[in-house]
Amino acid sequence: MKHFHLLLLLCLSFTLASCPDDEEPPQNFNDPGALVAKINNQTVDFSRSPDAVFGTYQSGNNGEVIDALFIRGASPNNAHEIDLTLLNFDGPGMYQIGGPGSNFVYYQYVPGGNGQVFSFASTEELGGVINVTSYNGTTIKGTFNLVAMGIDDPEETRTISEGTFDLETRN
Repeated sequence: MKHFHLLLLLCLSFTLASCPDDEEPPQNFNDPGALVAKINNQTVDFSRSPDAVFGTYQSGNNGEVIDALFIRGASPNNAHEIDLTLLNFDGPGMYQIGGPGSNFVYYQYVPGGNGQVFSFASTEELGGVINVTSYNGTTIKGTFNLVAMGIDDPEETRTISEGTFDLETRN
């Protein structure tokens, strides 16, 4: 559970640090830059600000440094945001979601622009998978499917299905 809280804090920090500034000039995110998924069967395009960052993560337990890949995106009006975190990333393959110190997905939305934020996170119990189909050091492609649990209300869930990404990576 300690790792879950650490990962949640890491993802929240990454999300908040990556939020676009209202005065930021428009950018072209279409070459490549696709990040799309169905949330409870509603298609959401997270391609307004897609980003894939390859870096390192230092474990809190023993200081071990591991490779990690962070993928994030937001809908055009920023009503929906998603973060996918792959720890121990080592190229194409299937990555199970959930469990302490494991791969992680965080999703949030603000319905109707009213300022109320609903947040969801992957869990070991609900599971899921991120399938990286190709990675060449500069681009990454793949799919993802999972069920995420409400952070404020664990009885509330979101099914995230038919997720796809095709993104340039950066260090």
